[in-house]
Amino acid sequence: MTFVRGGGDMEKNIEEDTNTPVDYYASLFPEEIRDAVKAFDHKIRQAIIAALLMKDELSFTELRDLLKLSNSRIAPHLDMLVSGALIENVIREGRIERKYSFYRPSPYGQKFVKSLIDFIMLPESVMSPNIQQVEMQSISIEDIKELIIVPESRRYFPTVKIKMLLDPANLSKQIIKT
Repeated sequence: MTFVRGGGDMEKNIEEDTNTPVDYYASLFPEEIRDAVKAFDHKIRQAIIAALLMKDELSFTELRDLLKLSNSRIAPHLDMLVSGALIENVIREGRIERKYSFYRPSPYGQKFVKSLIDFIMLPESVMSPNIQQVEMQSISIEDIKELIIVPESRRYFPTVKIKMLLDPANLSKQIIKT
């Protein structure tokens, strides 16, 4: 299919075709990454992930009440996060043949969020094309839980602050101090 600029009936949208350059280049990313990014791309889903990272595990009702959302509002977001593999729905047997359902971050979801946090915490020197090699200290999932509760006014860290945060000796102290 050819893309023709212009108006009316002559204009064809290249994105409608399944064999377009957009489809080709988008397919270069693994489907798992595309699904995770799509699942992460909504503030309610981001709130759900943050709550689960902080609390480890919550039931549907606990999540609904914590976020003050209706059943019909939260359910599709939970489904999207499960299908994007960012969270898991765990079913446990309870007393009197009752089953209990809980949501928790999946190992993949934890790694996904951790990689985003690690990336934004990189000092400017790491992103510079002139740098040859920089050793980075990895941020743990526990540190991410603490980073999530940093007040919004403190979320932008200048380079000096980032270097201080990446020092393992200062990491926990600096984040807790907020």
